[in-house]
Amino acid sequence: MFRRKFKATFWERLKTFLRTFYNFRLYCRYIFFKLSRSGDSDHRIACGLASGIAISLTPFVGFHFVLSMIIAKIFRGSPIAAAIGTAFGNPITFPFIWVTIYKTGLYMMPSFSEGSTHLQLWEFFTEMKHCILALDAQRFVDSIYPVFFPMLIGSIPYYIIFFFGSYFLIIGLLREYRQAKSDLKGKEKLKQNAKKAKK
Repeated sequence: MFRRKFKATFWERLKTFLRTFYNFRLYCRYIFFKLSRSGDSDHRIACGLASGIAISLTPFVGFHFVLSMIIAKIFRGSPIAAAIGTAFGNPITFPFIWVTIYKTGLYMMPSFSEGSTHLQLWEFFTEMKHCILALDAQRFVDSIYPVFFPMLIGSIPYYIIFFFGSYFLIIGLLREYRQAKSDLKGKEKLKQNAKKAKK
């Protein structure tokens, strides 16, 4: 009922992807500048965003908001920034993230790779949702655990790398932005003083 009449061409898909990516980039810039103008310290903003970005690399889909806020609180980051940071995990990035952490998990745990099959992402997460809602522990162990556990293990190195990498990158950008803003205000003040002196 809701399917396209004609299959989208490669160029149409590429155009949609680039438009979505461009809009997402603009959104990120807008959020960054809004947060930088808030009363929070550089550490709180950077730690919050890093918590949200890093948690998006874990298979805890549906719990990213809550977990990012808890982690941000532990490290004295901003929970609001943490919630915003989870936007790093979105329909564009999720397939790449899930496949990467799954394959990394299999590499780290060869015993799981013996019985592994082709990963059907959407079917897997739909099945996991049904298991959680039905509280079916046996079904979870039989069909979810063999995929979920490698994904969890595989996400750990990426979580650590992205948390610290994004933290230091964001805090550096914040300091540069605030320094540039302070320098601009200083120049404007000097100009105003020069105009007053002329009068």
